[in-house]
Amino acid sequence: LKMFLNFFGGLAAHYFFVARDEAKNTEDARRLFMTGVGALMASSEFKQAMLAADQHIGDLEDDTETLRYLTRAALAAGDPARAAYYARRLVFQRLPVRGTS
Repeated sequence: LKMFLNFFGGLAAHYFFVARDEAKNTEDARRLFMTGVGALMASSEFKQAMLAADQHIGDLEDDTETLRYLTRAALAAGDPARAAYYARRLVFQRLPVRGTS
């Protein structure tokens, strides 16, 4: 049963990542990306989920909601070093320069 769930979790994730690459806006890209990572997490493919996140993050690499999600996902995956990396990215995001719009 576990092999069955892993196969379909990975297959579902693949299709979510393909759709994420074709998304027309950030909200759809984020939702599809998180769903793809979540599919792998749900099938207990934690290492694969983290590798896929790195591979498919693309233009979401500075997205606050995505980084929050990945911080929690990395903790759930048992990877505190990766969670700390994402948390640092959140804390030290580029801030707008004062006096500019």
